[in-house]
Amino acid sequence: QSKRMLGNPAMTIDQISRTLGFSSPAYFTRTFRKLTGETPSDFRSKRGQADVR
Repeated sequence: QSKRMLGNPAMTIDQISRTLGFSSPAYFTRTFRKLTGETPSDFRSKRGQADVR
């Protein structure tokens, strides 16, 4: 669900973290990185580059 939300550029990482019930964006970022191996910002950047091609 977080990956889908990160695909929406209108939502900030803060908004996504709070929507998903995380106590802070930092905690969301740490958890996302543990599960995926990259930060939400990195995931969003790579997705944006892939969509341009």
